[in-house]
Amino acid sequence: MATNSFEYGRLAELEHGHSRLRKETGEMRRLLEVADEEVAELRMENAALTSKVKNLESSLSDTGQNQAELRRVTGLLADEQSSNRSKEHEIKKLKEDRKNLMEQDKVSSAQLKDLQQQKEQIELNTSNLKATLQRLQIRMEDIQHELKLKDETIHQDLRLRIKDLESQVELQQEEAARLVTHQYTQNPLSIAAEVELQASLAVVESSKQDETDDGKKTAVKDFSKSQCHSGGKTLQGSLTTGILAIGGVVVLAVLAPLVLDIWGYNADHISVNNLWKTVHDLFLHYCDIQYKCLPPV
Repeated sequence: MATNSFEYGRLAELEHGHSRLRKETGEMRRLLEVADEEVAELRMENAALTSKVKNLESSLSDTGQNQAELRRVTGLLADEQSSNRSKEHEIKKLKEDRKNLMEQDKVSSAQLKDLQQQKEQIELNTSNLKATLQRLQIRMEDIQHELKLKDETIHQDLRLRIKDLESQVELQQEEAARLVTHQYTQNPLSIAAEVELQASLAVVESSKQDETDDGKKTAVKDFSKSQCHSGGKTLQGSLTTGILAIGGVVVLAVLAPLVLDIWGYNADHISVNNLWKTVHDLFLHYCDIQYKCLPPV
């Protein structure tokens, strides 16, 4: 912008100088014409005076008065000739000035033409830049639209996968609970085995309520391992299926926070103490039971 302002100022200055030179050239022409007219008049006067001098010279022989007049006229003629020489010198100087002004006018015209060409080039470049900027903006809008569509497609795919995993986990949990219940009804358990079974069912039920909790995931895995080592042979078969279902819950619990993080949600963290509180309540419940006969071995 500063360069354009400078060029516009320079262009205006050159146009003003060009106009001033035209005016001065016209004035010089007028002065030259006046000087030419004066020279013509002086030449005519000079011719008249020369003729008069000749007439006076012819009459000098007659009277002395004519001689005095001749001397006066001769002096006037000398003065006129001196004045003519001065005017001719001025005319020559005016012609040289006119020539210089015409050369300056040519230079100014060339500079003005260059500045106009630069101005046209700048306007063309500006137009091209505006067109390029518009194309880039349109391209950016298209890319943003494509990214939005891809993002929606990814989110929809993730929702479908999560829904599929949830359905699979629910089926595995239901199958595990059904098998555990079936084993329990066919084979009576001891107090310790029954406590372990109730704790496993509590873990499965707790995992149903919150499948996205990382803390509960770790607790369920540790508790399932302890149940596998401490259970009997009868309970091990049913717990194996339950552990497989819990494994599906763990996989979903790992994937769900990642998906929720993509969607921008902040999952609520539930303390692991809730799980141990549930186990404690189960043990406390069995401590209050009074058996009238010996428990099954």
